[in-house]
Order: sequence, then structure tokens, then C-alpha cells
Amino acid sequence: MSLVNSTKLQPVNRKWGQAALACPLHVSLFFSHSRLRKISLAEGSRFELFAFEMLGPLGISTIEKEFVTEWFASFLAKKHAPFPIPLEADLGPFTKKVLESLKEIPMGETLSYRDVAEILLHPKAARAVGNACKANPFPLVIPCHRVVQTGGKLGGFAYGQKIKRLLLDFERK
Repeated sequence: MSLVNSTKLQPVNRKWGQAALACPLHVSLFFSHSRLRKISLAEGSRFELFAFEMLGPLGISTIEKEFVTEWFASFLAKKHAPFPIPLEADLGPFTKKVLESLKEIPMGETLSYRDVAEILLHPKAARAVGNACKANPFPLVIPCHRVVQTGGKLGGFAYGQKIKRLLLDFERK
């Protein structure tokens, strides 16, 4: 996938940013009290190549919107940057531990569910790692799409294998 017109995202309609990828992807971010609560991914329309929107009854400030827009610009430019807004979700301790470890997987690389389990010193917990990935409310920010089956097969993804493949292909090119 190629990035077209690039690192600076421009507002479009209700969306806070847009940039072009070779395949359509729509990202929705749900906020309240200046905290990110959830990210949802979906295939975009054929007219919407990559777009994201920020939603929530108690929104975020203009400066926070700019920080999030810059984070997406970094992501699309394939540069690692910590997410600028606090994340908040009600997750169990093992799930939190798994998701925290996934932030360390570099863009363009993958680990197997078993690899992650072994890193966490729970070598028989590959299935539990998969369940933690499925529970991830922050795809992209916490890159659960970078976890695959042993042997390199895609494995599952809460938003479908097509989107998982799209993200992995984008990050590898």
C-alpha cells in the first residue's frame, strides 16, 4: 500500500483527518473526559480511502485533537510515537499485561501468540494471549494485528482478517 499525500492530515466534513492508503479503512475513536475509550475499525467506502473521526459526548480539546491527528500522521508515515491521550478500559490484569507488551512489537514485524505468552513467562497461555488480543479496545494504538499464529498464518482479528492483512501489508511496505 502506498501513502498518498502524506504526513499532514486534513479535516474533511465531520472527520478530523484523512489520508489516502491503497485500501479503504475507516477508524472511529470514542472519547469521554479527555480519555480514549475505544477504537473501532471498519472497511471504508470506496470513496473514503483512510479516514478517522473522533466521537463522544464529552469530547476532547482542540489541542488534544491536534495531538491525535499528529499521532495518525506518524502512524501513516510509519514512525513510532506514543499515543498522546490517556487510554481507559476496564480490563483484567492478564489482558492489561498482554496489551502493554504488544506496544513493544515494532511496526512491520509480528510475533506469534506463543511468542507473546513466552515473553510474559506464561508459555502455555497462547490461547489466553489470543483472547486478550480479541478484547483489545484500542487497535492501532495497541497493535494486536501484529500477533499471528505460529508459522505465520494470520490468526484471528476482532475486525476481520481482511483488515488485519491490510494493516500488516501497509506496515511492511
